[in-house]
Amino acid sequence: EEKAWRTSVVFTDEWFGTSSPGNDLNIATMLTGPWANTPVMTLTDYDDDSTSHVSNSYGYLRAPWNINPSPYVTRYHKLCGVAPEDTYIDTDDTIKDLTDYKWPSCASHWELTFDSDYDTWYDWVWKSSYAPHGPVHAWIGGVGGDSCDETGEDAHYNKLIGLVDSHHVTLLKMNLFGYLKNMWRMELVETPHFCSLDAVDECTFKCNKNATRDNMTFLSMIKSSLSMWTFDTDDMTDAEIMKIADVSLCNAKFWPGDHLEAASPVEASFWPIHPTLDRLLQYKALVQPFTSHSWADLDDSEEYCSSTDSSDCYGHHPYDLTFWKTTISDDSGSFTSSYRTNEEVRVSLNPIGGDYSMPYIYDNFDWDHCANSDHSFKVVG
Repeated sequence: EEKAWRTSVVFTDEWFGTSSPGNDLNIATMLTGPWANTPVMTLTDYDDDSTSHVSNSYGYLRAPWNINPSPYVTRYHKLCGVAPEDTYIDTDDTIKDLTDYKWPSCASHWELTFDSDYDTWYDWVWKSSYAPHGPVHAWIGGVGGDSCDETGEDAHYNKLIGLVDSHHVTLLKMNLFGYLKNMWRMELVETPHFCSLDAVDECTFKCNKNATRDNMTFLSMIKSSLSMWTFDTDDMTDAEIMKIADVSLCNAKFWPGDHLEAASPVEASFWPIHPTLDRLLQYKALVQPFTSHSWADLDDSEEYCSSTDSSDCYGHHPYDLTFWKTTISDDSGSFTSSYRTNEEVRVSLNPIGGDYSMPYIYDNFDWDHCANSDHSFKVVG
């Protein structure tokens, strides 16, 4: 099941194209199909002189922690050389239990719809962000870059031989994306404000080893991450832990593919993913409606995002405005486009009770490919 995606029609010239290193920077670029060599916009592509646009060090509209110098959409299909599908088929369950990279299935979407654990809006949203769709971003975008591309005796991660076994090197590689993003968000890792394509070797991470964020030092944050990935840090010296940090982060050079980062909509294959969950959300409303539509957890923890210690979770609250305008119909039946709150958008998506006001409808709620599995979906309509 997991390996079938590589040989399916999805990544052929007819659909989303093939990818392999092919540009001047030897970075995995889509080379065939309708979206071959899709460019990534830069700050200079805007004519509004806005200083609010976020970019990476090269001025491309990518996440600030993504130091990818390629002007084209990048797709790796591997996590620093580790193929997710091989990991999930051919290795023991210890890696599977420590990562969220299992390809979504009929079972995961059925569970999100019918399992009582996800019968509240709050629980459904938290779950939907991960296993039911998140791995698709990882499997397509992946992680690559200089430190991941090195092979043979000079491979970058050979520097950990004698300190870290191959199993834990694999865990490191599979978690590099979140590792880098979280450390950047905590201001424990910095990227340059500006990098030149004439000097890409000089565009590297900087670790703030003496910094403290949210009562955690750089060392304690590294130790916490390694412990989560089953490293036996209690038997390691501080110097050994810092060496792992240096090899895997501070003295490394890697970046996520565009599908696996904040600007993922630039990748054409992004677009079927979120509508799939939108369709599943509407289907759930029809067959097993939420018992609570509260945006806060029922146990009063009111955790709106996973970075509550370092942010106010702007964008996650019911009253926050969406970044883009949304077109919906009003009481007269006319469609208008304006900035809406998250709550207004959710209400407009509700297919029951007469609230639905989006300018589109799904032609069916069928999952025929699941009919012969243990997780078939009820027919509606």
